[in-house]
Amino acid sequence: MTLVLFSDFLDPIDEIVRSLERVAASGGAAQLIQVLDPTEMSLTFNGRVRFREMDPSAPPDTDALIPRVEAIRPAYLEALARQQAALAEYARGRGWEFMVHSTAEPPEEPLRLLHTRLAAKHGVDAQGDSA
Repeated sequence: MTLVLFSDFLDPIDEIVRSLERVAASGGAAQLIQVLDPTEMSLTFNGRVRFREMDPSAPPDTDALIPRVEAIRPAYLEALARQQAALAEYARGRGWEFMVHSTAEPPEEPLRLLHTRLAAKHGVDAQGDSA
């Protein structure tokens, strides 16, 4: 059995790993698909930007007001790259796979790749026939 997880995977990496360890401990396999909006992937905003917490139960002080968001862009992109590298390394170390998908691209692309990977793993061709 293979667990397929679609997420932004933007929580702190130690929290993500803690959750994934339960899957790893059960001996299960997983496919990790990070789904991000293009603005999350590039932080193309300029000027003063308020980032709001999407969880309605979160306290208002979790919002962040950035006076010049372009000033933090390099650090943000570096942190995102580190996060993705850590996720890829974690997945690889368990024989799992990790991929990133932009919401600007059709959803069929990662689904097709996922289908091909899972079919190969389970000895089935792309049409669903046993090999």
